[in-house]
Amino acid sequence: MIRAIRVMLTGRSGLGVFLAVVAFFVSFSTSLLPRTWEFQAAAAGLSAATAYALGALLQWLLSPVIRFLGLRVVVEPKRRQLVYTLVSVAVIALLLWVAYEQRQARARTASLVQMDPPTTLEDVFAVGGGIAVALVVVLLVVAVRIALAGSRVLLRLALPPWIARVTALVLVLAFVAWASNQFLVQRTLESISAAAARVNETPPDLPEPTSSLRSGGPGSTQPWAELGLQGQRFTASGSSAADIEAATGRPAEEPIRVYASLRPDMSLADVADNAVTELERTGAFDRDVLTLIGTTGRGWVDEYNVSSVEYLTDGNSATAAMQYSYLASPVAFLTSREAPAEAGRLLFDKVYAVWSQLPVDDRPELYVSGESLGAFGGTAAFADADEMLETIDGAVWIGTPSFTPLWRSITAERLRGSPQVSPVYEQGRNIRFVTDQVGLSADAYGREYGEWQRPRVVFLQHASDPIVWWSPSLAYQEPDWAREAVGSDVNPDLRWWPLVTFWQVTLDMAVANEPPAGHGHIYQDDVLPVWDAVLHDEPTEPDELDRITAALRESAPESGEG
Repeated sequence: MIRAIRVMLTGRSGLGVFLAVVAFFVSFSTSLLPRTWEFQAAAAGLSAATAYALGALLQWLLSPVIRFLGLRVVVEPKRRQLVYTLVSVAVIALLLWVAYEQRQARARTASLVQMDPPTTLEDVFAVGGGIAVALVVVLLVVAVRIALAGSRVLLRLALPPWIARVTALVLVLAFVAWASNQFLVQRTLESISAAAARVNETPPDLPEPTSSLRSGGPGSTQPWAELGLQGQRFTASGSSAADIEAATGRPAEEPIRVYASLRPDMSLADVADNAVTELERTGAFDRDVLTLIGTTGRGWVDEYNVSSVEYLTDGNSATAAMQYSYLASPVAFLTSREAPAEAGRLLFDKVYAVWSQLPVDDRPELYVSGESLGAFGGTAAFADADEMLETIDGAVWIGTPSFTPLWRSITAERLRGSPQVSPVYEQGRNIRFVTDQVGLSADAYGREYGEWQRPRVVFLQHASDPIVWWSPSLAYQEPDWAREAVGSDVNPDLRWWPLVTFWQVTLDMAVANEPPAGHGHIYQDDVLPVWDAVLHDEPTEPDELDRITAALRESAPESGEG
């Protein structure tokens, strides 16, 4: 294995170069979403670099067989120019293929998600940028090679040659790992954390709530100044009873909104306790509906998600959320995957402990929800689907990442023949996976479900949402969704490529919030009808839903913090 690493560092792998060139051009093939040229350049450069490393490893593994068989390719000096010409022609032909065939495919991908396709100039920038990214990786490898050679020379003064080689390799790799962690990872995370803490403490210039039914308002145990950026946005936003009445034409109550913010001297258990205290203070357990929302990394809550419940219940509802980090979701997940899961478990368990002691006929219906990392954390309150159905009255999970244990287990147990993007679980009796509004009553092939029993749970997920479908296994294993070609807004020409698809979907996540509603990671137009189906046996009249939708679009910010 040491020799394998040495081969990858010495940069003399013909197979690695070949795979790198192929991966570079294949990275321009269609994916879930159209990317900007900057992200396409990153996908191309990283695909080429990792493909080269794979080629170097394969070459090392095959080298004993090649030596044993005596296989060798020798090109006479006078024929080398011909070989170089043929290789150049092949590369140009491959480039033309990308420019023509794949541009057509990517244009179709863009049209499916209602976005503009990349222009020819942007593709030129992407090619140049991808080469630059690959060259940066090469320069880093060259620097490691120089360090390896220099240290080996010095160690040979005191050690036998083979021991010097092994020791030099171990020392250089250990130094690279230490330096990367110390000066790149740790300092970057510290900088991001410090900036995030400052942002969290920056007043968003919102009016302080005047209602005692909001955290941060009169009598609240959560002072307005301590709610943080996302907490203040959550409690200062939302519709009043008058707004709800105007949209529905019925009398409405003032909705309750509770938010528990994270402070440096508090544990997550303390934050969850504060949420329960606020629920009791505001009389939330006397409402008809109580919803617990899993937040994303910064403590963000999708306004469309909360307001939909408030409008559909005529304001007779309470919503609680808690913060567990100051960081954006990707950074929060990388630094502590346990934090969102622990927060989801603590909030649910502490609220459930109070709720379950109330008389069955005199307590609110209990619902749970969350988007993206909030869905990952919120679902962690349940060991499996049976426990979820036994303890709640319903749930709406939005854009749930595929690494979520509960999502994975339910998807794995889907009806044979049902696609991964829209699984059928137990004939849709309680749990349904929805990619659009049609999926509330029928599967991906248009077959009607039977009676939807209670409790009702929806996993709302777009086929074109890379945040749902990203997984480390994309690097080496073809997922079902890539071969099924079922999603209505996914190009059926999409193909899985080892390593390359991983980088494509990884960079797709960076633009997941760019498409219009109904595609990518933007769910704002889907949330209201989903909640209507979960809450009500009889659907709300279309005209009323249209009025609520118009009110939401006017008052709620655009969705998509993730």
